[in-house]
Amino acid sequence: MRGYWNRRGVGASCAEVSPIEPSGAMLEVCRTKAEEMGFVERCYFHEGYVDSLPGKDVHDAATCFLVSQFILEQEDRSVFFS
Repeated sequence: MRGYWNRRGVGASCAEVSPIEPSGAMLEVCRTKAEEMGFVERCYFHEGYVDSLPGKDVHDAATCFLVSQFILEQEDRSVFFS
């Protein structure tokens, strides 16, 4: 995660970031890293999934890491990537 949260990466280049994570423990790790790098005040931390994110239509872009390999059903994978 250190390489992702760097001064030239997401934390420095975006006005706001919305980390989304179903695991509360992992979301706290993310919050700690954002605090260490000095941009936690620009983050809206959401414990859950994308479909439960309030205001999800106001985001400009999204990235997804280490998620699709857990979607085993072909129809669900198609929906995920559409």
